This record gives sequence, structure tokens and C-alpha cells, in this order.
Amino acid sequence: MAMTNKQKQIEIAKKLESAPDAILQEVLDYLNDFERKSLEEQKRIIALREILAEKRELLLRLAQ
Repeated sequence: MAMTNKQKQIEIAKKLESAPDAILQEVLDYLNDFERKSLEEQKRIIALREILAEKRELLLRLAQ
């Protein structure tokens, strides 16, 4: 079952509470960079991440 946006926000907040400072900075930098991109660039980034996630096993096998 898919999580609602509110559930995702709660889970992210829980994870961030215990994350080391370096990870917090990396997440903040990523979000700031993503926010500065155009809507079209954001859509391309999301689509690429989905493709990479779907093809992860194949990519790992090819990399060996």
C-alpha cells in the first residue's frame, strides 16, 4: 500500500532525527539544488531515478 504524503513526511522526519550532520547537509544540498531546477528538469530527474531503480539489478550485473 502506498504511503500518503503526510505519512512520507512523518517517516522522513523520523529518519532525519537520527541522521548524522553530514547526511543532513547532503539532503539539504540535494533539495536546494532540486528546487532550483526547472519543472521540466525536475520531471527528467524523477523519471531517470525511477528507471534506474527499476533496472538496478540488471545494471549491477552489467557492471560486474
